[in-house]
Order: sequence, then C-alpha cells, then structure tokens
Amino acid sequence: MSGQKEPSFVVGRELAAGAIANMVSSALLNPCDVVKIRLQTQGTGKVGGKILYASTIDCARQIVRQEGIFARWGGLWFPGMAASMLREASYSSFRFGLYTPVKRLCGADKGDVGLAAKVAAGAVSGATGSLLAVPTDVVKIRFQREAG
Repeated sequence: MSGQKEPSFVVGRELAAGAIANMVSSALLNPCDVVKIRLQTQGTGKVGGKILYASTIDCARQIVRQEGIFARWGGLWFPGMAASMLREASYSSFRFGLYTPVKRLCGADKGDVGLAAKVAAGAVSGATGSLLAVPTDVVKIRFQREAG
C-alpha cells in the first residue's frame, strides 16, 4: 500500500471471508476430526480404559457400523459439527481479519515491514483467535467424543 487508508469494511470482509471459508472446510472435514478425537480419547472415560480401535480405518468402520454416517447425534459426519463450525468461525475470522490491521500497526502502510513484523502480526492475530476459540473447541471435542 502506498499510504492510502483502506475502507472500514475491509476488516469486516476479511473477518467474514476467514469465517466462511473455514466453516465450509470444517463441515467437509468433520468426519476426519471425529475419527481423530475418538482415537485420541479411547482408553479414557466411560468405556473403562479399553482400547476400542486398532487403526484409523478400523475406527471409521466401527463408527459407521455402530452409529451410521448421518446419525443425528452420532455417526461419522454430524457429531460436534455445529460446535466445530462455530469454533472455525470464531478462530479463523479473527486470525484472518486481524492480520492486516495488526500488520498495519507494525508499519506496513509505510512500505515493506520485513519478515519479523509479519511473523509478529501473524502470531498476535493467531493467538487472539485461539484464545477466543478455546471454549468452542472444548465443546466440539466433547460432542465428538461422546457421540454414539
């Protein structure tokens, strides 16, 4: 940029773009997340410490066989999807939306700020998104673990 001030809607546009793009990817990849969470949490909780799944493929097969693919509160696709999408909306909107303003605070409107300032802007926007998304991440994991 050459010192021009961006319109005020740009930050809102970037917030929305980050949220929408990552909500779509979250919805499409939710089955992978369900399998990952089930594998990570097996051997804990209500099943008495038993190892339930031999592999990733075994986990997916057992979920589909026992709960189905599109069960309302279980299955492979839907557990925790709303919480997952909310998490992505909160985390990714701030991560993408705050990067440009934070970079601008580092002096990006005065020319190239260098790698360190860009890394710092990414770290600040990413950390803010993570901090705000932790509660929704906990809810998502609990839904995905407990489903079925």
